[in-house]
Amino acid sequence: MANLLVLQNPVFRAFAISTSALVLKVLAMGPLTARHRFKNNTFANPEDAKTTKGVVAVNADVERVRRAHLNDLENIPIFLAIAFVYVLIDPSPTTATYLFYTFVGARFIHTVSYLNELQPWRALAYFAGVISTVVMAIQILLKAF
Repeated sequence: MANLLVLQNPVFRAFAISTSALVLKVLAMGPLTARHRFKNNTFANPEDAKTTKGVVAVNADVERVRRAHLNDLENIPIFLAIAFVYVLIDPSPTTATYLFYTFVGARFIHTVSYLNELQPWRALAYFAGVISTVVMAIQILLKAF
């Protein structure tokens, strides 16, 4: 197992790259939400509104960014957990890399589609990510039994 968790292992390297990209993406969503709050001068907390002479209100643009962020928080941790276990079953590097990068690409496309109100692209990207995760889970179960 120790040899699986090194960057010389192409599967672990793809996992590390994917994890890093997804962590940076999730972290970027907070400042993006703040940017929209300041742009629209609407805030969730009275102390924030008071500082900028804004208002405490719900704003559609802010809520769209928040929902995209929440969707990441619902989906990315599940992917990270199953992808880590997937690394441990020593899968085909080609298959693993494809599944990892498909998920990462799907999450970025999902966010861009969400923020720009692009259907059916948002749904297609969401399902591409889900399918990648499900394929890994099934392969883990097959290997375990």
